[in-house]
Amino acid sequence: MNALNEKNILTDHGPVNREVIALIERTLGVKLPTDYVGFIAKHNVAFLKEKNCFEYFNQNIKQVSSTSLHFDDIRDVVTNVWMLSSLSTDFKNDPDPNCGYHYFPKWLVPFCSDGDCICFDYRNDPMEWLPFVMWHHEAKEGQVNVLFFASSFENFIEILHESRDQ
Repeated sequence: MNALNEKNILTDHGPVNREVIALIERTLGVKLPTDYVGFIAKHNVAFLKEKNCFEYFNQNIKQVSSTSLHFDDIRDVVTNVWMLSSLSTDFKNDPDPNCGYHYFPKWLVPFCSDGDCICFDYRNDPMEWLPFVMWHHEAKEGQVNVLFFASSFENFIEILHESRDQ
């Protein structure tokens, strides 16, 4: 996991006690990936220097898109799940169809966010996370708002690269 080596950490908020992480898992009723827990326990709210971007195929606009990331504060994960779930609305009864927070699936747990959220997908089993997905907050009715892009935390880290916008 080259992108997560000490040299690529621009800044972080330091370590988080594993007991806090275990409490978050119990509160959400999920088991977080071991390699994610190992990383975030040492580097909570990590911002990466160089390999901090990844590409994915955006099915809604039929083209490859790119985004950068930072890791959210692990202590905010429960609040983020609650907030996104409570903002989810029914398209037909939503007074503001452009607000974007439609149908945040209850089986997703966001760990990186910047509008869109990179999430662990627990739809099949809360004790066995499966794919990594991106939830698009701007998806409109009839568009795909959950996009698969990696099968494991290690695979997710391996697809990170330097920004190509330079």
